[in-house]
Amino acid sequence: PMARAAVFDRMRNGILVFDPSGSLIDFNRSSTEIFPHITHDAIGTPVTDLLSANPAFLKLYASADGESGEIEITGACGAKVYSVTNSASSEKGRELCRIFELADITRQADLLGKLKEMASIDQLTGIWNRRFLLELGEKEISRLRRSRRGMSVIIADIDRFKSINDTYGHAHGDAVLKSFADVV
Repeated sequence: PMARAAVFDRMRNGILVFDPSGSLIDFNRSSTEIFPHITHDAIGTPVTDLLSANPAFLKLYASADGESGEIEITGACGAKVYSVTNSASSEKGRELCRIFELADITRQADLLGKLKEMASIDQLTGIWNRRFLLELGEKEISRLRRSRRGMSVIIADIDRFKSINDTYGHAHGDAVLKSFADVV
């Protein structure tokens, strides 16, 4: 009981523990911040009833032991992204329980999204950059080959663009590029 109060209930990550039949047998305080409907009255409730509103969690629950993933849960504070780790506790080859640890990775997921956007969008014009466009083109060509459909590509060029930069300066050249991107 002391270890439970000192460690388990003070853990930052949410912990849900289910018996081999899939019924909730324990949880910590942090898990109630993620799933407010989980109270001590929920002990013994099957996971399919307890978390029926979270199909992404149920999918991870149904996966093999050790399978982990990410799920998004919308609550009072908006949507949050959690990394879910699934492990089993066994003794003499018999499963005693399955333990799910949920770590809030919303900030990391947001930063990763911003980083991906920065890597694929040209900062000046706000349009896809060459690298991203080539990646997207390869995917589309592959998809179109499988579906045996055609594709059209339009290539545009700004004639004598170097002379704009040389005559009016790079700031004006940037304005022309932005304007051109807006029109396209």
